[in-house]
Amino acid sequence: MRLRLPLSLRSVLLACSVLFSTVASASVSDGNLGNVMYVGDSITHGVNSGSWRWAMHKIFADNGISYTEKGIMTGNYSGGVAAGTSYGGRIFQNLHSSAASARTYEIAGRTNSSSYGRFDGSNIKNWLGLSTEKTQGGTYTGQTFTGADTPDTFFLLAGTNDLLSDNNNNSTLHLRLDGVTYLLLSDMDSIVSSIRTANSHASILVMTIPCWTQHSNGNLAETHQAVATYNESLKEWGAENAANGVKVIDINAGIIDVASSTPFYGVRSMFHNPTADGLHPNAQGDLLMAGNLAKGMGYAGRSAGQERKAAHELGVNFGQTPSITQQTLTAKGFTANNVTISNNTINFNKSGSSTLTYNWGSSQGQDKGYTVDFTLRLGNGATGGWDTTNNFSLNLGNGTLNVNEAYIQWGSTILYSRDMSANADSIRVAYVAGDNAHGLNAGYYIWLGDVLIGEAQTAAGGSSSGLTFSYSGTLDAILSNLALDGSLSYAPSTSGITGPEALYLANGGASSALKPGMIEWTTGAAATAVATAGANATYNARNGTNSNIASITGTGSTKFIYANNGAYGSADSRQDLWVTLGEGVSSDNGWIGGHTSGDLYGDIHLRLAEGAIGKSTVFGTVNGGTVHGDIYLEFSSSTGTYDTSFTNGEADRTSVAGAYATAVNGDITMVFNDGVFSHRIFGGLYTGNKTISGSTSLYINGGTFMNEIYAGNKTDGTISQGTSLTVTGTDAILGKADGDNWTWTLLCGGNKASGTINGGTAITLKDIAATTGDGSEHKFDKYAGTIDGKGGGTVNGEKKLVFDHYTTSFLGTLQNFDKVQVTGNSDLALDKALGNTVASLTVDAGSALRFNQAQGATLDITNNGTIRTSHNLTLKSADTGTGTYWVEGGTLDLAGQAVSGKISISAGALANTAGLGAGSVSVSGITGNVNLGGLDGSKLNSINMGSGTGTISGLTGHADLSGSDTQLRLSAANMGADGTGIIQFNDAANSTLTLGNLTLTLTADAVALLAAPGDYAFHVTNAALHADTNHITLSEYNGMAWDITRTEGGQVIISFGQLDAMVIDKGASKNVTSASTLGATPSVTNNGTLNIDLSAATAPEDKTTTIRYLAGTEAGAVVNTGTDSDVIITLLNETSADPDKPGNTAYAGSIEGAAQLVKDGEQRLTIDGSVTASALDVQQGELVLQNTKESSIISGALNVEQDAALTLNSASLAAGDLAGSGSITLNGGALLTIARDTLSDLTLHASVTGSGTMKLDNCNLILGTDSNLGEDVLLHLGGGSLRLQDGSTIALEGLHQEQENGALHLGANGRLELASNDGKTYSFKGDITGTGAITHRGEGTQIILSSGNGGVDVSHTRAGGHLVLGDKDLAADGSMTYRDISIGSNTRDASGLDATADLSLMNNTTANTLSIASNGKLYLGGNPNQRAVQLVLTGSNGGVAADLNSGASLDLTVNTETLARSADNAWAAVKAENGSIRINGADPSINVNIYGLGTAGDWAILPEFTINAFYAENGLATANGETWTADMVNLTYAGFANLVYDISKILSDDGKLFQVHFTKLGDSPLKDFASTENQRAAVDSLWAVTSSPGSITPAMMEFLNAVGTAQAMGDTGALQSALSSYAGSGVTALHSAQKGALRDQVLHLRNRLSQMGASPQYINDDLPCFNAWIEGEGGYRKLDDRMDESGYKLNTWGGTFGFDVTCSDSFVWGAAFSASYGDLDAYMANGDLDSYYGNLFFRIQSGRWAHNVILTYGWNDASLDRTAGIPGAGMYAMHGSTSGSSYGAFYEGTYDLYLDENKTSAFQPLVNASVYKSRMDGFTESGGLGMSVDDMDSTYGTVGLGARLRGELSSNLTGRASMGELRVQVVQLLGDRKTTAALSPAGVPGAGFRVNGAREGATGVQAGAGITIPVGYTSSIFADVNADFRSRATSFNGSIGYRLTF
Repeated sequence: MRLRLPLSLRSVLLACSVLFSTVASASVSDGNLGNVMYVGDSITHGVNSGSWRWAMHKIFADNGISYTEKGIMTGNYSGGVAAGTSYGGRIFQNLHSSAASARTYEIAGRTNSSSYGRFDGSNIKNWLGLSTEKTQGGTYTGQTFTGADTPDTFFLLAGTNDLLSDNNNNSTLHLRLDGVTYLLLSDMDSIVSSIRTANSHASILVMTIPCWTQHSNGNLAETHQAVATYNESLKEWGAENAANGVKVIDINAGIIDVASSTPFYGVRSMFHNPTADGLHPNAQGDLLMAGNLAKGMGYAGRSAGQERKAAHELGVNFGQTPSITQQTLTAKGFTANNVTISNNTINFNKSGSSTLTYNWGSSQGQDKGYTVDFTLRLGNGATGGWDTTNNFSLNLGNGTLNVNEAYIQWGSTILYSRDMSANADSIRVAYVAGDNAHGLNAGYYIWLGDVLIGEAQTAAGGSSSGLTFSYSGTLDAILSNLALDGSLSYAPSTSGITGPEALYLANGGASSALKPGMIEWTTGAAATAVATAGANATYNARNGTNSNIASITGTGSTKFIYANNGAYGSADSRQDLWVTLGEGVSSDNGWIGGHTSGDLYGDIHLRLAEGAIGKSTVFGTVNGGTVHGDIYLEFSSSTGTYDTSFTNGEADRTSVAGAYATAVNGDITMVFNDGVFSHRIFGGLYTGNKTISGSTSLYINGGTFMNEIYAGNKTDGTISQGTSLTVTGTDAILGKADGDNWTWTLLCGGNKASGTINGGTAITLKDIAATTGDGSEHKFDKYAGTIDGKGGGTVNGEKKLVFDHYTTSFLGTLQNFDKVQVTGNSDLALDKALGNTVASLTVDAGSALRFNQAQGATLDITNNGTIRTSHNLTLKSADTGTGTYWVEGGTLDLAGQAVSGKISISAGALANTAGLGAGSVSVSGITGNVNLGGLDGSKLNSINMGSGTGTISGLTGHADLSGSDTQLRLSAANMGADGTGIIQFNDAANSTLTLGNLTLTLTADAVALLAAPGDYAFHVTNAALHADTNHITLSEYNGMAWDITRTEGGQVIISFGQLDAMVIDKGASKNVTSASTLGATPSVTNNGTLNIDLSAATAPEDKTTTIRYLAGTEAGAVVNTGTDSDVIITLLNETSADPDKPGNTAYAGSIEGAAQLVKDGEQRLTIDGSVTASALDVQQGELVLQNTKESSIISGALNVEQDAALTLNSASLAAGDLAGSGSITLNGGALLTIARDTLSDLTLHASVTGSGTMKLDNCNLILGTDSNLGEDVLLHLGGGSLRLQDGSTIALEGLHQEQENGALHLGANGRLELASNDGKTYSFKGDITGTGAITHRGEGTQIILSSGNGGVDVSHTRAGGHLVLGDKDLAADGSMTYRDISIGSNTRDASGLDATADLSLMNNTTANTLSIASNGKLYLGGNPNQRAVQLVLTGSNGGVAADLNSGASLDLTVNTETLARSADNAWAAVKAENGSIRINGADPSINVNIYGLGTAGDWAILPEFTINAFYAENGLATANGETWTADMVNLTYAGFANLVYDISKILSDDGKLFQVHFTKLGDSPLKDFASTENQRAAVDSLWAVTSSPGSITPAMMEFLNAVGTAQAMGDTGALQSALSSYAGSGVTALHSAQKGALRDQVLHLRNRLSQMGASPQYINDDLPCFNAWIEGEGGYRKLDDRMDESGYKLNTWGGTFGFDVTCSDSFVWGAAFSASYGDLDAYMANGDLDSYYGNLFFRIQSGRWAHNVILTYGWNDASLDRTAGIPGAGMYAMHGSTSGSSYGAFYEGTYDLYLDENKTSAFQPLVNASVYKSRMDGFTESGGLGMSVDDMDSTYGTVGLGARLRGELSSNLTGRASMGELRVQVVQLLGDRKTTAALSPAGVPGAGFRVNGAREGATGVQAGAGITIPVGYTSSIFADVNADFRSRATSFNGSIGYRLTF
């Protein structure tokens, strides 16, 4: 019988709770969230989406999660989902407490000088009814959530704006992260505290900060990484606050782009507007956030209203443990092509296309859907780069799922980002037909595991008769766990939590409401009948209906009712019975049974459904033979009463029994959901010494039970496999009234009187929570009866009691249990002992147990949760759990046992602590004296007394608490000569106490003793105290100024009264926690760290202090002002005659923290470091900031009072507002940023001058006619606008604006002059209103992106500068309007005679008139989003619309749209609709420069074409009224098309239209510039490229444009450089260097070989002789470039290992392996050449003749980085890698001419020859101008003639002589000396060419020297140097080595 332990039981419990006027308590782990409040910022509010809350609502609806939304806000910030929208029958109210731009400190209610526009200044304390005062004052009158509306569950997502929107300079977030994290987590602490105050049982689910793409708030990689780092800190914070109900959940899985080079970077398609607002998720991002959140909560993922089925339950599957072979695939109907099948997987990595197909015949399609499930691992992750182009595809219906190494995609839309090489989750794709009535859209749904990652994805159609998996890549693509179903759509199975409400099933399907123990009833058709009524009647349901499935009703009492009567079935023909007894069925005087008489083969399922009356006893089987099967009894009738019986004696009366005198070969299960049971219940045998071969299980879900319940037998009989009894929830009533008393029902896992149970007993109390209200007094949470694990008879096996999610007190009595387990997040309090029989106690993680009574027995405890005790508790054995013991009284006796967890004690005692580990005990929140029972000090972790008083005694040894903060509360008893230490050691004389941070608080009687200034002693301990006074502070004291001066013995000495000047040395620190301490200090010199923490003070005067004459010379010094923004610190520099008060001071360090700073006094304070504060008020004198490295940040307002001054010297200062009328000077590029939270007007009263930048965020800056803003100041608008007064003229360095929500208001006839000096570029984007003029007069660039204004003139006057005008979005259909446009000044600066004043129009423009001076240039075009740009002039100034002075220039962009428009002769790039276009000057001429920005295809297909440049309705004229002639227009053409076309000029007969005609060239014009063979090859290649327009890459197009421009300018040098770099002769260096390196390697080996062999002056009688040697080698090779034929420089290092055997006086052989690593430089290239060689060598000595032979084989790994292009116009980087190989042979012969009679010196003539073959394999470069390079191979050799002089130099102590040699030879190089390569541009094979490398000289001279020095008897060291000199090439190399003979 298959049992389903139903998660939806709680739906019935909730319904029952209404009847009993109770409410089940909320619990995340139960799926009952209760009241829910979502708290956060715009991501929770929802920007153009319903937010992740809407996605969570769907998860809750799918899974029956119970929740009620609460919040002060309704709806989304923009777009989104309307409140009241329904999904799955559940309404989304869209309630929350979130607001766009909200900060965490606003939610917490911390003042931070903010405007607090969000939430109307309210905070979470207001919302939860904890306070009526808003954050910055005022009374909160909004909605509160208290009483029944108090939230039970909080979802908190906050911190994005704190991290990215505050402080205005997020490029420094990574530098400020520690401080920002501290503030943020402090605010989170405050929020949690408020929540727990309102609801101490609240669950707080905190979400990590989401990733993002691009946003104005911060896009640096360092910023992304900083937020990721903060998330890790947040998780640690969450773990520390787990006891407060906090759980931090990471919601970024799948949203982070794993392939991005930027850390913590989101997938762009998952955000609202990824380039402008890549911060707010769209619906896909919301879906993944919600899925991750639910998964982190342990909840089931979305089902999309579909029934869940595991893969092995689908129609076509390969088993629960899949067996996939070629045979099983074929048998299941799959067709596999080009795949590898092994280990139950299918790998698609074969070369070519691999497929797997399946056809399931006629499809269900859109009617019912279909399902595919599989697991896929793909690729190797980041190794070798992410492959996101080769997709593994599932073609299903008309949709395609694409998976690559980094992404899961639907089509091209990314659904999830993951390293698929590590994927272990199944992927499920189902076509879902939809359920429009309940908000479920049709389409494809995709799951990863059980997390829905794709929702209602669309494809044409949506029906399918099969599927195809395909892959053409070469990576591993391993498919496993394959299953499918062509008939229906199914959601994946899940182990996640579902809730108490009905699960959503699409299209009216009903979710199962099975309670614990219930089974799914058969779906077979039931026969119906009415039971025969009568006092003696018997009714057999099977016989009466002739069916095994029956539904029976009744009209009166039937004495005996059976599901079956008589023998039925056989071992080979089992007959399962499904009988439902329904309306009216009763038995007044007999019984009801599942079976009677004879044997039954089959399972019995007997259900008393709603309406059944019952009345008498119910048996599973009665008076039968044997039931060969399981018995299932279910009681679900609210009208059922079981109060009469077949017996009259009360002792025997029974309501239910499993069997009566019948054997059962199976299990017995009873499920009690409803009804009244007046008498006993037995899960096993009532009578008869029979056997139940299985187990018995009782489930108490509801009903009333008035007598004892036994899971076992009444009397004799055996249960073979144990018993279990489970009580779930509090709906069941267990007991009965006895007069005024109440008698609780006994629960027993065993027998009543006798019988045997094998396999043990188990009783489980599950989901029990406290209940209140009428009728709750007899709920199970009040149960005070007895629960017995054994009963009578015999129980063999463990007797276990389980408290599973038991969250209240247990008041009953426990007896006869061996083991107790507390699990399922229980919070259990035991009012009685566990009982003497209990030997084992387990508390699982997440659960807590409180002992309210002493436990008499010792216990084996495994505590992974929490155990609290205020009474005596003794351990029996070691506790290996990791939980915590909280000792609140009594004695915890550890019996010397090891405890792996922690102990926290607030009162009481510990005993026998020897088994504890280091740092395992904490003293916390003292409520009385604590005795640690001789605890060794090393085992003490921390002491924090809190507000309690008492002593801590019983310590021994040495306690080191320096790693934790210590807080002690001292009283008068701890002061003075007679005082005692508050921490007592048993052996004080031999003990020490070491403390880190120590905070002291004083009781009232201690404060009373502080009557006068002086030193006071406070006794901390009776042992020796080691503590740094800088880390000791006095808290909660508001009397005299004080300072911690020293420690003596176990005492701390504190001075009270007037203090001396404060001097803090470098490396030292000083902590100040009292305002009076600084107030009493005459001056402060800080070269270390001064920590000021006044946050504990409550009175305003105690939060205000003064630092006088701050000074210091150390840049690393810090003044830390703390985190409290209510603290005010005055920096005072006043005039004084006192020489100790210097007036002006300089401080080299920084000031950090949240305090408010005030600069006062008429003297100057200079600060070199950064300043961070919540407000800065410069009231008097001058404050100078010189922080060049870090930004100063004022989160609130900056105020500079009149007559006060603030100077920024190359510094950066950001503030939240600006006030005052003082002087602000910005020197050396300083930056002043003012950033308000919301957009508002800012009238500038202060004077801001200098050469820096003033940046304003959310400010509308208003400037008067007398501007306070200096003309050298750059105005940077980060949002907001600039407003001029009517008629005013404002001059600025430039106008820069990041966002388009601002504007420029010129007023009436206002004038804005912009300089943009020093070549700077600034950009403004927004609307322009008013009338007047904008003039640009600088040498830099000013960009204005706006639709313009017909009442505004624009002009650019200065040569060398540039004014760019464009539509706000540079849209393809964008346009602009201005009044008059003027360019240039008709004068040229002497320093820039060739410079022009440039004005660019990036979109179609309408203007009144145009004026271009002789040095002016108008540029039409360049907008990448617009094809053709036109200037239309509508005015006619005296008949002239455009005035062009002689020398004026027009730059015109030409493309195919220009061609199309030019077909209409009334269209022209510059068109005067009402006037003429006039050229002024005595010699009228203008310059027209034409550029082609189209793709190559725009041009190469056209043999000729014409474009219209000028059209004037009143004619093209000169100043004297003549019509233009063609020679008045100096026409140039640049770019790619200049390589292809010739141009000519056409003037229309009517003199109105000027055209340019293009004719295609017959050959490349570049040939005239090529001067080398390589350049000529490049010319031919480029000409071939222009003939293949479809193959031209964007980079190649850019290169061709640059080449064409250089050709138009006649720039021979640039062209030749470009052609040579394109030819890329540097690739030949790989092969040339390969050949040279091989020859060098053979020479190294030749030098060794020539010294081998037996010495001729000795008799060698110990041969053969074996030798091994190793040498290190280094070398340098150079081949000079020959013009653009590449040589190379090769620097190498490496080594050789070899061995040789001297076989005889005449023969030696050996082998060697060499490795060489080289750095290569070549013509416009560099790279690596690594070479490896294997060698065999032989030496034959025949008299004076010697013959040396070397055979070598080598292989190479090489890479090359190359550049090409035109310097100044664009260079491109290419990269290629390849391999190569070589082989060859070398021979050398020598003859010895001895120079002495001992033959110790010889002159050797020598001759040698060699032959080699080398090949470097072909490769294709990556990069802009990458080439495909063919194989390079050469055959070459050498012959040499020379001599060697060698001889002995000296002898060592062993008589062995050192040898030296000199050698020289002439070498002739033969064969292929020149290296050539065949190249072609990648993708254009028809443009191939050959390129030559440099050739080295044929004849060379080689010289060398060597020395060998013996070491001991058998070894030597040696060294060699070699050189090779020849034409254009040189080589030097050397080696040093060690040789051993053995």
